[in-house]
Amino acid sequence: MFHYKEPGLFLVFLALLFLVGCQNMYQFSSTEEGRLRINITDAPVDSLDISGVYVTVSGIEVNHNGQWVTWKVLDHPMTYNLSQLREGKSALLGNSTLPAGEYGQIRFVLDTGGSDQITSENSGCYVELTSGEKKPLFIPSGVNTGYKATGTFTVPINGSVDITADFDLRKSLTKTGTKIAGNERYILKPTIRLIVNNQAGDIKGSVQGINSYSDLVIYAYRVNTFDLSQVSANNLLFSDSINSAKVNDDMTFVIPFLEEGTYDLIVAGYNGTEFGVVLGYVTDVPVGAKSTTMKYLNLQNLTGF
Repeated sequence: MFHYKEPGLFLVFLALLFLVGCQNMYQFSSTEEGRLRINITDAPVDSLDISGVYVTVSGIEVNHNGQWVTWKVLDHPMTYNLSQLREGKSALLGNSTLPAGEYGQIRFVLDTGGSDQITSENSGCYVELTSGEKKPLFIPSGVNTGYKATGTFTVPINGSVDITADFDLRKSLTKTGTKIAGNERYILKPTIRLIVNNQAGDIKGSVQGINSYSDLVIYAYRVNTFDLSQVSANNLLFSDSINSAKVNDDMTFVIPFLEEGTYDLIVAGYNGTEFGVVLGYVTDVPVGAKSTTMKYLNLQNLTGF
């Protein structure tokens, strides 16, 4: 019979086995589970020469108690045109169970075609121009750590939660002046926003009045946070806005997925993608959870600066 001569070491070995077993139980065997549904959406991109921005998702990871857990691996990666997911439209990414509790981050595993996403011919993430030409989409650290989204949500025990990830291409998609291998360089920055659906509402309405601009864009800011001097801060127009909407040809607009609260609406005039001026604003627009606020704007009655 084999005898342990070092019982202390043997106890340490058993303790390590117990810890490893607990970690595996945490990741895969929790009896307290809930259901998570993840959707994706987008806000308008400013460029007129872009017809589509495509991302291919091969998996999703979630961060729970400081640990990354693989929530979903897709046998067949799914490709989405973010440019079609506007004005409250969304696409379902996943619907599955996971351990109940509070989560703070999500990581999208994207098909970037290898480590060099700028010149890769096989990238599942790309920009399509109105000419039909496709340009690879570079995602910083996308190969190693995925595309991260930050926002707190809770998965209830034996319950479910629906969340939406807003890629917001107006903020996240940038084009640099540098060309590599003849390709213009498009970059998708990690500015994604997570919204718990039953804690959010939207603003819908229409605009009337005469102006000299070909396009109007309405930006939603948390009340009293807009600063006219910071309109072009961080090399991005209206970078501190929560969400935005381009006014349609019939002069209607929808600003979706706004957390419950009070907002100021800033109306800006554009000629194509060229920013003109801030035409004015309206203040104290309330948004309730799971509700729609109707707002009708007259350009001649906006508050000026």
